[in-house]
Amino acid sequence: IYNLVEQEKIKPVKETTYVSKYPYDLHPTATTFCLKTTSYPGVSNINGDYQLPRGAHRQKAMNATFGKPEGSYRKDPNSFTRKGHSYIDYPEITKLRPDTDFKKPPIPSLDDKPIMGLKSDKNYITANAVDVILMGAKKKPQTTSNYLTKNNYGKVPEYLSKIREDIEREYKAIREMQIRNEEDEARKKKKLEQDEVGSLREGLQKRLAQVKKDYGSITHKTVFDTLVCQRKKIYLEKEIQTIEADLDKLNRGNVVIDMTR
Repeated sequence: IYNLVEQEKIKPVKETTYVSKYPYDLHPTATTFCLKTTSYPGVSNINGDYQLPRGAHRQKAMNATFGKPEGSYRKDPNSFTRKGHSYIDYPEITKLRPDTDFKKPPIPSLDDKPIMGLKSDKNYITANAVDVILMGAKKKPQTTSNYLTKNNYGKVPEYLSKIREDIEREYKAIREMQIRNEEDEARKKKKLEQDEVGSLREGLQKRLAQVKKDYGSITHKTVFDTLVCQRKKIYLEKEIQTIEADLDKLNRGNVVIDMTR
């Protein structure tokens, strides 16, 4: 009867969502949690600040609270067992106890009483010394194998021949490298002929005579009061020394020039 009368439905009033005035990710004061991925020394947020300092590492590790998101642990539907899949062959289970006839002695019963009052007059120290003195030397087991009858007796091992081949190969590579370097050095140098040396010597002698003439024009001066005169005198002296050194090199005989300069 009561269900015939439709009752009025009262909708509950939806309250406003509570929002805390404190940050949700704020660490408690002097907390020791969530510091594995940071460089802090065991304790964080000593001052109780709202804004924590940002360092080179995150304050929280990945998925360190409630694990990975929902569905992350679900298996991939494409990674099912396919044709030709090789299963792991586990070894057969064996007995844990060894296959021996050794058994421990049984536990003594209540009726088994120890023999009381047994005494021994044996001097174990003296007996041990006598046993050691009378004991013979241990003999080493003699090996029956004769190394002279082996097939590879007196032959050079294979690894030594391989090492010798490797050393010879390295020496050959080093010699080829030295020959290439010598050829490269020979290409960089050129030996001058006698005609070329003579023409160079003649040109240097003319240049030396001209420089000495210029230098002789200022040697009568005793005081070089200007900077130009001082620099000219120093330049001519260096030029004379350089030309004389070059002439000395040309007079030595074989003249070789460097083509890279």
